[in-house]
Amino acid sequence: AEEARGRFVIMADADDSYDLERLEPFIEALRGGSDLVMGSRWLGAIEPGAMPWHHRRIGNPVLSATLRLLFGRGVTDAHCGIRGFTRDAFRRMELASPGMELASEMVVKAVLAGMSIAEVPVTLRPDGRDRRPHLRPLRDGWRHLRFMLLFSPTILFLIPGAVCMLLGLVPLVMLGGGPRRFAGLTFDVHYMVLGSLLTILGFQIASTGVYAKVYSHAARLYAPDRTLAVLARTFTLERGLLAGGVLFSAGFAIDLGILAGWLWSGMAALDAVRPAIQASTLMIVGAQVIFSSFFLSLSELTRRA
Repeated sequence: AEEARGRFVIMADADDSYDLERLEPFIEALRGGSDLVMGSRWLGAIEPGAMPWHHRRIGNPVLSATLRLLFGRGVTDAHCGIRGFTRDAFRRMELASPGMELASEMVVKAVLAGMSIAEVPVTLRPDGRDRRPHLRPLRDGWRHLRFMLLFSPTILFLIPGAVCMLLGLVPLVMLGGGPRRFAGLTFDVHYMVLGSLLTILGFQIASTGVYAKVYSHAARLYAPDRTLAVLARTFTLERGLLAGGVLFSAGFAIDLGILAGWLWSGMAALDAVRPAIQASTLMIVGAQVIFSSFFLSLSELTRRA
């Protein structure tokens, strides 16, 4: 496509599976203002013997549905072997995938860039090759899925991280005053340990999602989304340091209280596991907020440079 001289570029699999004499719908859609025009075998037809059943019933539908789920919109057939695009859209996509996932990358980057995408029905015919296809379903399917997940940090990091933190905070807070019974079961300090683990793990996962979003914006992989817009309005290094400092200090104060009580009792047997778990969680998360704030601030300076 870099060598193309025309305004529009149409690419297709070189195996005689598509009729290259019927390109008028692609040209018309591009002339009508579309940046990317995808062929759709689901809107068109698939001739007998043209596609293995597991590609038709599992692979392509699942991957196309995943793309629509992760990115809010997409196409019915994200991996169709014939598509057209403007030369300007191709430059804006900055495609870099070395293998089969290029098909997904083109659609994903068009969606993230807010490009106009159209679909036209096409017919898939049995290919004319005299050898077996080089496609490996599991390997290449994973490469497509991996690419889509890496370009969707909200689904991959932020949502799982937030859920993990919520599941951890509930026992961490509710069991601070002692064991509780629910539905005939007793929940004790062991669930507080689990809650601490989930809270810390969830925060780390969510932080990684924020890092991924900041990096993707700095690398111009896609435009800022709602999370980055909120972060840009509210985050400063000083606010991050203050929040982290408050959390760390709160945990440290609880630990000091435990130490003071122990000394006051003449160093008797210590029974302060619950507040100690809460204190350590606060201090760990607080320290993470502090160092994450430095990292995000450094990322912002790098992006501006």
